[in-house]
Amino acid sequence: PLLVNPAFRCHFVKSTAREELRLHSANNYTNEKYNVWTSRMERVRKELPRKVFIFLFFTFVSAVMTDHSVVPAPQNVTLGSINMKHVLTWSPVIVPNWNVTYSLQVEGEFEKIHWNQSWFNVSECWSIPVNWCDVTHEIAANTLYSLRVRADWGTQRSDWTTLDQPFNRITTRLTPPNLNVHTDGMHIIVKIEDLGPYFVYELFYWKKDEDTVVHNKTVSEASVPVHLETVEAKTDYCMKVQSYVKAINRRSDFSSPVCVSAPGDSALNFWAIFLGVLIAIVVLPLVTWKVSRMLQYSCFPAEMLPETLIVTRSHHRGSSGSCILQELQR
Repeated sequence: PLLVNPAFRCHFVKSTAREELRLHSANNYTNEKYNVWTSRMERVRKELPRKVFIFLFFTFVSAVMTDHSVVPAPQNVTLGSINMKHVLTWSPVIVPNWNVTYSLQVEGEFEKIHWNQSWFNVSECWSIPVNWCDVTHEIAANTLYSLRVRADWGTQRSDWTTLDQPFNRITTRLTPPNLNVHTDGMHIIVKIEDLGPYFVYELFYWKKDEDTVVHNKTVSEASVPVHLETVEAKTDYCMKVQSYVKAINRRSDFSSPVCVSAPGDSALNFWAIFLGVLIAIVVLPLVTWKVSRMLQYSCFPAEMLPETLIVTRSHHRGSSGSCILQELQR
């Protein structure tokens, strides 16, 4: 009877149609979502290798930029010290198409013990382009010093390379200074090589044929020439020098002896010639005149006239006047 009822049948058909439409819509939505998800997964599958590559690339670059081992550390680090000048050297680090710089640090024994290994940057040796640096001013006491160096390449840093053995300046190698000797009249002038502010010099000199008597002079400043006054003219003298560093209480070896001949005094010869000429011009005529006078008096002595022959001046004048008057009267 229900199937026969037209009204109910119409309602049933409409309900069934709506349900089918809803199911169809649901199926379409599900299919659309599936298609969207599928397309997204396909896109991810296609883009995944590129993203993975980019991720790995940046991870590698980041590791490279922070890994010190990429820049080789300096090798063959040594410290040379001669006459209280201390220079640290090392083998250059070669990086193609890039300029490598170097930086140094120093640590004294006091800092190592009391400040728990405190390294200090050497300002004069920081980011320098050469593979050496003068560290003389950093080593200012008779104690152990450690030094280390690293290579810098852009933002990258190598590991530190430390000097094999700590350095103490008392082990510096002292060499004798050079001598420059010349003469000036009766004086011998000696110029000593200047080795630096730490040094004083002991100069020894003697006659070449009498090395048992040795004179010495202490020279505190090599920039001032030394004049040897106690020398004899036309005599050969030899000299040698030795340096001394009070800060480390050490002396160098003696330099090789240098010999020179002291000439005569040309000024003295000039005055001797001048005095000789003066004597010949002035004194000799006086002596000649004196000798001639002595010969005259000895060979032709003066005789005294008798008193009767001596006419006084007044009597001579009166006689002359009377004679003239008588002559006029005639």
